[in-house]
Amino acid sequence: MKRIDTATKSANKFGAGKDGFTNGNVVGGIPATDLTDSWFDNVQEELASVIEAAGLTLNGADFTQLLQAIRAVATGRSLRYSIYMWVAGVQQVSVNGGAFTAVAGAAFNALAGTKSIRERALGGGGGGGGAAATGASQVAAAQGGAGGAYGEAIHTSGFASLVITVGRGGAGGAAGNNNGVAGTASSVGALMTAPGGPGGAGGPANALGNGSVVDGSPSSAPTGANIRSVPGGGAGIRFLLSSGQFIGSRGGQGGDGAPAAASQNNGAGPAAPSLGGGGSGATLGSSLAAAAGGAGGDGYVIIEEMA
Repeated sequence: MKRIDTATKSANKFGAGKDGFTNGNVVGGIPATDLTDSWFDNVQEELASVIEAAGLTLNGADFTQLLQAIRAVATGRSLRYSIYMWVAGVQQVSVNGGAFTAVAGAAFNALAGTKSIRERALGGGGGGGGAAATGASQVAAAQGGAGGAYGEAIHTSGFASLVITVGRGGAGGAAGNNNGVAGTASSVGALMTAPGGPGGAGGPANALGNGSVVDGSPSSAPTGANIRSVPGGGAGIRFLLSSGQFIGSRGGQGGDGAPAAASQNNGAGPAAPSLGGGGSGATLGSSLAAAAGGAGGDGYVIIEEMA
């Protein structure tokens, strides 16, 4: 690119050394700026080269080609943000902060200008175990479910068309000595998978005075997560039976660091308070009816497309 450099230019119009144009002034004896083919050729080719470098064919009827070209060749710019979640029992997607809507086949199709995608996925949390009915001088505590795993990744290929699966939280174990259901995995096609958390073990009735501390296993680590890979947190059972006191089970923390279900001290296990968290197991004092475990939290998938 060059500025006009004919003898009739308006010198320093835009600052020192930044010449411009003038319409001239006949009365004042100032001539209008002369134009040359070399200057017009220079401007034309500067603009046309940007459009053609973006893979576009010059079209005189389209006044937006330069804008299209700048958008296409700019790198590192965010193009679209898609959040996949379970809403009212249906897997749905929100695009760029819009309303959640169902997506057929959970299909993701990248925009034409997408050069890379960044994925974040959280698996579903496991359900807490149920606790058996207790008699006199008995207690029961089921294990909480583990949290779902969390992964982050960037991929520069293989993302043109993907099936997105959002993990479901596992159901809590039914009332009685019943295990909670494991959460299911969230996945971004074959690029990345974040496993769900295991369900919590059921809690049998125990004689008052039998103490135990049992930590549950965490979820498996994500696969394909080339930025961050975090297993979901394991859950636990806590008996502290001295003086007849006890503390029950807690759910596991989701791999993204969301809060875990609180320990349950007497009754049915609370559901996970956040996405990907494990449900709490049921815990019972003496002479109480069987109780169910809490459900694990659903996962999510987030995809950001970059130019």
